[in-house]
Amino acid sequence: MFKVLSVSRFSVIDRLHAEAVILDAQFPALSRDKFQFGTVIPLAGQSLGSPFTPSVEAIALTSQLRATHLHQPHWTTYDIPGSGVKAGNWFDCDVEPGAVKAVGRFLGFQDPDAFCFGRGLSDNLALLLTGFYRPKLDTHNKIAFLGNEFGSDQQVFASVVRNKQQTFADAGLPAKPETDLLLKLKADSQGIYSEDDICAAIKANAKDIAVIVLSEIVFNTGQRLNIQKIMDGIKDVVRENNIIVGLDLAHVVGNRPTHLEAYGVHFAVGCSYKFTSQDAGNPFGWYIRPDITAADASFLQGWKAIQSDKAFGTISSMAEPQNLHQNGAKLARISNPAPQSIVGEQVFMDHLVNKVGIEAYVAQSERLTTFLLQGLKALLGDRLQLITPEEPERRGATLCFKIDGVDVGKLEHFLKDHHGIEVDTRPPVMRVMAHGLYNTFHDVSRLLTGIFDFLAANNL
Repeated sequence: MFKVLSVSRFSVIDRLHAEAVILDAQFPALSRDKFQFGTVIPLAGQSLGSPFTPSVEAIALTSQLRATHLHQPHWTTYDIPGSGVKAGNWFDCDVEPGAVKAVGRFLGFQDPDAFCFGRGLSDNLALLLTGFYRPKLDTHNKIAFLGNEFGSDQQVFASVVRNKQQTFADAGLPAKPETDLLLKLKADSQGIYSEDDICAAIKANAKDIAVIVLSEIVFNTGQRLNIQKIMDGIKDVVRENNIIVGLDLAHVVGNRPTHLEAYGVHFAVGCSYKFTSQDAGNPFGWYIRPDITAADASFLQGWKAIQSDKAFGTISSMAEPQNLHQNGAKLARISNPAPQSIVGEQVFMDHLVNKVGIEAYVAQSERLTTFLLQGLKALLGDRLQLITPEEPERRGATLCFKIDGVDVGKLEHFLKDHHGIEVDTRPPVMRVMAHGLYNTFHDVSRLLTGIFDFLAANNL
């Protein structure tokens, strides 16, 4: 359906334009009318997406409820027009049933006790590791992670290790430098990981590992790891050594559905300002397997760790252990999230899962990604150095690539200034993502035309 004849750059561009018209008529954008755009169209949703109008309206409604009802929305729910998510119930807005169910369908879990909304990814990663990472002096004291993991994750790993080792030192016990306790799993020269190599490294170091944290979709290559294959390969050593396994879902949430329950991982964290189009730094939430109890990890807690129907009755004292939540994500509750900070994400996930449908969304995303990939190949030929694996099951919607002889930083500015298209670069790598809800095939052809014009303008 997407075959492009590479006779010349001009004929390629003409053909791409013609195909885009046909494909947009056959597969129109699923929800473009629900997003807000300025003069620039984003093809960088893996970094920051356009505002989702129903989210913006739900945030405004939440603020209005405070103006008109003051305290009442703490315990009362209110309809959000066009959404299955409720506003209000501020005391438990982080576990709003409709929103948790929608997230569960996308992330692959059924038990509502497994998830809470709130806090940023690094906040949640640090807090959950503080509870799960229980190093011993000489064994099971390392955190294993992808060697090219996002820098903020690596900083969290280092700081959690440093904090625990400081506790040892303060108690007069031998402490180790943090660098000795961070096990970086190696990728190839292009940053691509082998699931077999990951399993082999974990097995070889099982006696030293306390926690493993993996990104299911890797931010700087777009590679999707086969987490089920990895979990199947390491399940025996994980069980025998009581190793905790967590996932960073920053590039999974709103990109490709996953299967947390089937994987059997202990925890997961994500963010909402990329594929789900919330404001920069906006909270998402955290997952803790519902069979995990307070005996399995020691989390920092606040009054939200108290069962909701008992919280106000014990407001002047510390809660008795039997009044605390006993399992799952609520073990790591601390304080009330601001309702305005999470209602937008809740509305978005309800729309994606229940209005559009996961299958329809992924199908449209894959059509756009395939059109983009084949257009890049036809336009650039051998100059295209694709980093992201081509097979759909080994990637999401993000394509990462280099262009031989091209300064992608300059190309990024050219595309924005002359064609109204925004991409994301980490020179020498360009990252592009056509979003399955708001981008069109015409958007993709505009991008490709912009690349063509840049090459022509610079005699490349």
